Amino acid sequence: MISNDFMNPPEFDNDIKALRTKPEPPKKKKVFISGPMSGYPDFNRPSFLQAEKELVASGYSVFNPAWLLVDETWERSDLMAIDTAALSHCDFIYQLEGWQNSDGARLEQVYAEYTEFLSSLRRSTDSL
Repeated sequence: MISNDFMNPPEFDNDIKALRTKPEPPKKKKVFISGPMSGYPDFNRPSFLQAEKELVASGYSVFNPAWLLVDETWERSDLMAIDTAALSHCDFIYQLEGWQNSDGARLEQVYAEYTEFLSSLRRSTDSL
């Protein structure tokens, strides 16, 4: 009787296992862009989009609140609920110039500090 061992040598099993297990891709750091929107032309979207472009080019995964295009049905509390939910999944917050003058951005700062979700804070004046 012919043995089936020649069809499945032990090293073949190891090769198959290696092919089936893909290495995890390096995990990108997630960043939340925070800054003033209310009272700015186009809700300050150009600044948010520029920051997003720079952060993505530096290898970060970005949550940009400027993506949210909503009508007046949405209240500030609705938008802050979305922002804080997104913020709770980020590694750090990137604060645009003028964030101190924004009630929403200051609330995001307090939330980030209070929940200790974020490992570090950055300002738009810091280098990436």
